[in-house]
Order: sequence, then structure tokens, then C-alpha cells
Amino acid sequence: MPTPNPLAIVTFRGRRMDRKTATALAIAEQRLGYELTVTQGCYNTGGVSASAGTHDRGGVVDLAPYDHVHKVKVLRDLGFAAWYRPAIAGLWPAHIHAVMIGHQDLAPSAARQVPAYLAGRDGLTGNRLDANAYRPDVEPFDFAAAWRDGLLRQRIKGIKARRKTLADKASRLKSQITYRR
Repeated sequence: MPTPNPLAIVTFRGRRMDRKTATALAIAEQRLGYELTVTQGCYNTGGVSASAGTHDRGGVVDLAPYDHVHKVKVLRDLGFAAWYRPAIAGLWPAHIHAVMIGHQDLAPSAARQVPAYLAGRDGLTGNRLDANAYRPDVEPFDFAAAWRDGLLRQRIKGIKARRKTLADKASRLKSQITYRR
């Protein structure tokens, strides 16, 4: 099966985004062990003025702040520049802002946040030091590899289910065998 277009628009957790971003978030969910709450997706031109255009194109999402320390770590491990943003009254509620490093359709304002992240900054107008010093080696998210891995996982799951069905059937047949002396 050919790899689908990573920039195709999809809906993930009720928000609009490209398939590449959605795939990375699905992997984040697997690692976290729970579903993410996406509060703002991609391609949301002019949707939230406080976002300063970062969500106008692909590769950028905002997430609910629950378990923010763990979420930010997982997102950074997957190739996102991710920050916890505490609430600022009258501007925004607490949330996690994540920009996919190396995404081919980032809005210019989102693209400017990547070097800020790499320099240990917060990616905001004041470009302050990021309170979270965790910075794994940057490996851009490999959509094609992730897609292949997902297909392999589905095949393995199907094979395991088929094996279980066959084992159950063999067990039933075995119980029907009558031995005589």
C-alpha cells in the first residue's frame, strides 16, 4: 500500500489538521496511554488572535494542559517544539503549544518558533528562557516510517487474532475427540 499524502487534511479528535500531524499525535497517544484533547488544530487562519498566525497552516496544535510535563516530553521526543503555556488572564487559558520541527507547511510565525526552541527559548514575543530544559536530539518526525509501522502493527494484530481463533477452534475439536482402549 503506498504512503498517503502527509499534507492531506483530516480531522483528528474533532480538529482539522494534516495527516502527518495527526499521525504523530496518534503515536503520542500510544506512548502516553490516553487520548489527547486538541483545543486548536491546524489551518485555523485567523481563528485565535493570541496564536499570532502559528495555526494558519500545518504542523501546529494546542492541547489541554492535563499531565503537561509528561505530554511535553513525549511531544519533544517525537520531534515537536512543545511548550506548556500557563494561563494569562484575558489572553489564553493554560495549554500546550506544539510545533512539528521540519514540517513542510508551517506558517512563517510557527517556523520562527523552531529556532527559538532549539536555542532553549519559549518561542513567544519576549523570547524568554524556556523553563523546561529537556531537549532531546532533534529528529524530525518520519511520516513514511510511522505509516509503515502502523500498517505492520495492524497486520500483526490481525495475525494474532487469527492465531487465537485457530487455537480456540483446535481446542474445541480436541475436546470432541474420544479415545478408546
